[in-house]
Amino acid sequence: MTDSSSDTVVDQVQTEQLQDTTSDVSTPAESSPAEKPAETLLDRVKSVIKRPEESPASQSTGDQSRDTDPAQKTAKPDGDDLPEDEAKTVHPKTLNRFRTLTSKLKAADAELQALKPKAVEYEKIETYIRNNGLQPKDVMSIAEIASLCVHNPQAARERLRPIMAELDRMLGETLPPELQARVDQGFLTIEDAKALNRAAAERNLATKRASDLEQRQRQSEEVSRQQQAVDATCSAIDAWEKSKAVGDPDWTQKQPEVSELVELAITRKSAELKRPWFPTSEEAVKLSQEALDKVNERFKRFAPKPRAIDPPVTAGASPRSTPAPKSTLDIVRANISRG
Repeated sequence: MTDSSSDTVVDQVQTEQLQDTTSDVSTPAESSPAEKPAETLLDRVKSVIKRPEESPASQSTGDQSRDTDPAQKTAKPDGDDLPEDEAKTVHPKTLNRFRTLTSKLKAADAELQALKPKAVEYEKIETYIRNNGLQPKDVMSIAEIASLCVHNPQAARERLRPIMAELDRMLGETLPPELQARVDQGFLTIEDAKALNRAAAERNLATKRASDLEQRQRQSEEVSRQQQAVDATCSAIDAWEKSKAVGDPDWTQKQPEVSELVELAITRKSAELKRPWFPTSEEAVKLSQEALDKVNERFKRFAPKPRAIDPPVTAGASPRSTPAPKSTLDIVRANISRG
């Protein structure tokens, strides 16, 4: 076979292969669940043609969506507690405001939960201070001394000297001048003098504790009594206002003025007594009624005066019902009708 004939055969073979390749590429290949790697030229061409159909962005998005946790897909924005079906029916601006408010409420609730244990501890400290008759300044002084003991012991020692001297006097460790004189004169030994002084100090401390306890009890009873009086007065005023609201249609307009007058009366009474004064239930009702009487007088003064309404006059009931004559003919007709 000559060279020209061999070239012709090669060209025909290449043309047929190219036609076969084009026809196969133009026909969409059926996708299979598990596609084998491209081994032939046709498979490689098909794989190259399929790639542009999926953009890189879509592929990357698909990869990201596959890599994303399913829980993150369904996760709602922070502060969005509305179900999806309800969120679709809400205006976007309203939904944003709802999310903002919900976020703020969650933040406030978290802050409240964080502060709750601290509040409990503070309540314990406050209760301890109150039950033991301490003052805030006493607690601050103890805290300062404790700090000095850690950071400046010398200053803490100087700070504690007068406190220790006072404690020795209260406990009977330091003899008063009269006992010290008897010891110096030989009438008492130092031990006997200290024993007598300690016994007297213990009696004084016991008396002071009983007095302090009685005073705290009186204060607690006084606070309880005042609270009961306040509750009784508030209940009486509330019942009185409700009764007036039912029987007086203008009560809503009168109530602010009545309240002002009652407050003014209480202020004047406190200034007169030169101490805070709170009325009892009977006194409060009396003040309120007096204030209402004054307000009613004002309402009567400015109320419009009633005008008399004349009853309608029927035709022929009186001469006034006859119209005035306008001509001689009217006069003649009137006389004829009378005759």
